[in-house]
Amino acid sequence: MKLIFITTCITLGILVGCTKKELPSPKKEDAVVDVPTTVVNAPPLKTGPEAEKAYARMLGANLKFLGSLEKEVLKLLLEGSSPEVNQFEVLSFGFDKFNGAKTGFLQGFGCQKIAVRAAPKKYEIYSECTKPAKKLAEINEDLSNKNRLTIVFLTSNWKVILGNAAGINPERTCEVTFKDNKVQSLDCKDTVFSPRFTGVDINLYELKIRKYLFNRNQANELMIEGGQYKDLIENKKISMTVPMSGKISIIEKELKVKDDFADMQNKLLGLEEQKQEKKNEEEVSGKQENITPHTAEPEYIDAQKAEEQSQTSSGTVQSEGQGQENQNGEQSQQGQDDSQSQNNGEIPPEQAPPGEAEPNSVPATPPPQQPYGR
Repeated sequence: MKLIFITTCITLGILVGCTKKELPSPKKEDAVVDVPTTVVNAPPLKTGPEAEKAYARMLGANLKFLGSLEKEVLKLLLEGSSPEVNQFEVLSFGFDKFNGAKTGFLQGFGCQKIAVRAAPKKYEIYSECTKPAKKLAEINEDLSNKNRLTIVFLTSNWKVILGNAAGINPERTCEVTFKDNKVQSLDCKDTVFSPRFTGVDINLYELKIRKYLFNRNQANELMIEGGQYKDLIENKKISMTVPMSGKISIIEKELKVKDDFADMQNKLLGLEEQKQEKKNEEEVSGKQENITPHTAEPEYIDAQKAEEQSQTSSGTVQSEGQGQENQNGEQSQQGQDDSQSQNNGEIPPEQAPPGEAEPNSVPATPPPQQPYGR
């Protein structure tokens, strides 16, 4: 039994010892595993006619928004005298035609032939109702930032909207920025508006805006500061603030202005009035000089002259009318009394002229002089 067991163990040992053993594989270094990555590149800028058309459509839509914004500003500042159309609305009308959109009638501008001429990084807007065409504005893209552009309005060619103010004000310049194809901010300089009047008025009225800011990211989205002018003289300061939420604030301050031209007119009118008054006074004084004033001293006359005067005055008064009969009677009675006193050898003191009394008569002492009317 032992022999069998020993033989079996030896046999198993031989079998196990003769089995080919695999050598351990050498340790491999950690291999770098290539992980697939996705590289996202910026979309290439679209170029060509399609890109230009897309940009022009975006620009036309934003100009329409700016036109609506300015229309509301003018309604708040000028109320019933705001113009029917503004400059941004005219540009928007031109871009609608340029983009092939349907357009209605441009109310308040007159000319309906608004043309947009495209150039590299630039647009020019013309009014083609006259020859040569009048350039209204130009839009220049920022070479470093496609989302920024500058709009320049040639003020001298906007007389239809601005009236006489178009020829005396500089060009209006507006800086516009975009974000997500929408207007982000607007900053305009040298902005001027002209109120619309239905009647005839020779005065020049202007609304000049020194500060015209719009920004979607600010608490006060819109801020306006300027003044109202009459004949180039500022007579009112205006400040308006439109917040994102809440009430609109409009502050107007009247200014006390010294108008030299008006003062000169009033001065001239005053001189004319003084001359007229002086002339009237001279005419009145001339009439008074023609009237013989009464003397305070009585006039001494003899009896014969007194009788002649009484007869003359009596006949004159009778010819003038019945209403003077009492006065004539008194004058006639006075003449008779004088003649009686002459017959008695007495000369009344009121009839004896000084230095002409008769030798036998005693001249009466004249009464003292008294002011006229007493």
